[in-house]
Amino acid sequence: MRVPTLRNIALTAPYMHDGRFATLDAVLDHYARVASLPGSDAKLRTFNLSTGERADLIAFLQTLTDAEFSGR
Repeated sequence: MRVPTLRNIALTAPYMHDGRFATLDAVLDHYARVASLPGSDAKLRTFNLSTGERADLIAFLQTLTDAEFSGR
């Protein structure tokens, strides 16, 4: 399996292996609740971020955007 790059992550929606999330916010929402979903591994912990931390993470991911990079 090839792990996808984070380069241009803000431009590559939809997200996840099946394209179920349209925004980076939706991906973060998913990881915030994944540990509480039925059938989740007991070793998983919730991904709790404050509003500011969430904004910082999305801002960081957006810095990885290079509109001139073709991805090849």
